[in-house]
Amino acid sequence: MGGPARVTGRRARPSRKGRGGRRLIVSGVVALVVLAAGGAFLLTHRTASAATAPRTVTVSHSAVQQTVQGTGTIEPAVEDDESFGSTGTVDNVPVSVGESVTAGQLLASIDASALRSQLTLARAVVTEAQAQVSAASASGSASQLAAANAQLAADQAKVDQAQQAVSQARLTSPIDGVVAGVNVKVGQAVTGGSSAGGASGSTGTTRSAGSGGGVAASGTSNGTSSNAVSSSAGSSGAGSSGAAVTVISTRTWLVQTQVSSTDLPGLKKGMQAQIVPSGSRTTIFGTVDTIGIVASSSSSGTSQFPVTIAVTGTPSGLYAGTSATVSILVKQLDNVLTVPTAALASSGASTTVTVLLNGAEAAVPVTIGRVFGARTEVTSGLSDGAQIVLPDTLGFRGTTGSAGAGGTSGSGGGRTGGFGGAGGFGGGGFGGGGGFGGGGNRNGG
Repeated sequence: MGGPARVTGRRARPSRKGRGGRRLIVSGVVALVVLAAGGAFLLTHRTASAATAPRTVTVSHSAVQQTVQGTGTIEPAVEDDESFGSTGTVDNVPVSVGESVTAGQLLASIDASALRSQLTLARAVVTEAQAQVSAASASGSASQLAAANAQLAADQAKVDQAQQAVSQARLTSPIDGVVAGVNVKVGQAVTGGSSAGGASGSTGTTRSAGSGGGVAASGTSNGTSSNAVSSSAGSSGAGSSGAAVTVISTRTWLVQTQVSSTDLPGLKKGMQAQIVPSGSRTTIFGTVDTIGIVASSSSSGTSQFPVTIAVTGTPSGLYAGTSATVSILVKQLDNVLTVPTAALASSGASTTVTVLLNGAEAAVPVTIGRVFGARTEVTSGLSDGAQIVLPDTLGFRGTTGSAGAGGTSGSGGGRTGGFGGAGGFGGGGFGGGGGFGGGGNRNGG
């Protein structure tokens, strides 16, 4: 998740270095979003009829959001890998990849006729052993009774084992969900405990940060949705290679992403995040669920740490394995007056900005504070409403940017607010006004 600090907007331009003053150092992929308090930065520009008119931006106090951004992969929070625990030949596979299933529904089975015969024989042996116990009890011999009881216990254990073998000849779904992988077919011979090279029985997986450690996510599935499953392994699907059939829940989702070592200290469990799935224009929301403490990879000498985002609510249209962009809100600074960093001019120890006063341009000394990539804080010398003249090299074009819509507060499965921002850099304005709402995405169920 590398990259310079920047102000996020609908179309972000490369950041410019600040000139002089104290800087807020934002490393790695940290970006800062400037949200206008009660309105956007209004950006005016030259028109065809007034080509010589200066381009200006009206500044005001606003909220500044510091974010960590990157990419990740959408995964189901719950995945169950089903494998046969008995040896035999597959005689039924009634499901296929992408099919919705309910808890208890048959997924696959093997021919259990031989197993049932073994169970019948074991039960007959137990019946005989019970008769031996009765005879020993009537004889009054304590030693004979003890031996008979021991034999009965051993024979009963064989019945239990045979019963388990019959039960493990059928695979049923433990959850409501969607079939993500089918790795067996009718006529295929399977060996108990390794029908497809994996462990026997049902393996329920609650995904978390993997090798990075951290607090495991929690989640259960109580229903299905209309979401589909992406398949990357042909008709057999993308389930676990060690499972006969894999079922995933489509009600709870996670996004697995990574952050650099410089960004890691600033992250905390529960921080809010924006998520945009690849190919989608819809933003969904989530919270930081786990933060790995062991580096999972290294790129260009920079360690990367796994971070899991728990998607809020049950948004529709998600696909397992889809990539997504992620923006985690790390900090919000309120009531900050900022100007475009490129509008600052430094000469020695002094810094000025050009303002438009009564139609004339004038250089005004200012004191600057923290640098937020493409914007810099001004602590004195300017007030709300000042018209800052932008240098020609910025090349701003387009219409005035509008204020971003504010995020509304929600709860449960209600819709949350977003970062906010209708304006774009290329469109002439910075989106503002909106903020993270509370609660959840629109409930898909």
